[in-house]
Amino acid sequence: MWWITVALALWLLGMALGQPVRLAGCAASAALLVAIGEAGDWLRRRWVHAAAAVGGTRGPDRGEVLSLRHGPRSTCGQVAGVH
Repeated sequence: MWWITVALALWLLGMALGQPVRLAGCAASAALLVAIGEAGDWLRRRWVHAAAAVGGTRGPDRGEVLSLRHGPRSTCGQVAGVH
């Protein structure tokens, strides 16, 4: 159960910043962070599985780097007609 490590890290961070919190509060926060992370991982896996089912190749599990560029090459900084 790695959420215990997250709870201890939150507790130690609070102590280091001079804002001590009970360990139970840190455990609750850690459980929430872990739940959000697990839900995100579930959605990512579902997205990759759905893309694979329709023949897509995009997704972090397929080794492709997703970018905001459109098309095979970026045209940023190019003057029209000059390459």
